[in-house]
Amino acid sequence: MSPGAKLCCAGVVLLLCCVLSLAVGATWIPLPQIAAAFVHPDPLSIDHVLVTTTRLSRTLMAISVGASLAVAGALMQALTRNPLASPGLFGINAGATFFIILFSSIFSLASPDAWLWCAFLGAAVAGCLVWLIGNMGQGSLSPLRIVLAGAAMAALFSAFSQALLVVNQDGLDTVLFWMAGSLTERSLSTAAPLLLCAVLGLSGALLLGGQLNVLNAGEEIATGLGQRTGLIRLLMSVLVICLA
Repeated sequence: MSPGAKLCCAGVVLLLCCVLSLAVGATWIPLPQIAAAFVHPDPLSIDHVLVTTTRLSRTLMAISVGASLAVAGALMQALTRNPLASPGLFGINAGATFFIILFSSIFSLASPDAWLWCAFLGAAVAGCLVWLIGNMGQGSLSPLRIVLAGAAMAALFSAFSQALLVVNQDGLDTVLFWMAGSLTERSLSTAAPLLLCAVLGLSGALLLGGQLNVLNAGEEIATGLGQRTGLIRLLMSVLVICLA
């Protein structure tokens, strides 16, 4: 099967999953009711309200989260030349989690919007530390060093997170619920910043697609073709942090 055919099949499967996400829940909503909720919404219909609020935001968030993590993983694989690389390897997820737990324990944060900015800060700190360690020594980014630095940062931030949870477990129940992962009780207004970041990050990754193909050909070939490999790797790292 050609790549184009695989992409079409994946698109059809994604569309079917979106329809199922809008229909399936505590109560089954028929397909005609789902179509009517978008074409002729009735504010007095419970089915229409469920579709356009709770289930629509859940579906959009699931798509954006899945796409962002998938593209972030692909960028990490190109950056480290490791087919098993993921944002977790970069220490980004662990850094974001640690900062959410830290600020929640200090300032008693309970808002998803506040958690989002804490996650951005933690991911940026972790990514910068890994980037600095990866550029140490010979002055150029080493895929091996960045893998080792990412694993070290992930272990460090995970240990800090576990320590804070042990010290203040009673006051961090909401954070534990967030760490378990859930798309429920998220309105469209809550999902809007996430969707915006996902669109910007995915657009940036799409623009870098041609540069990534050149970089994957090898360091010497990319440099010989005039590519600024250091700048491309830096932009890739920023996109990984944003998407993850």
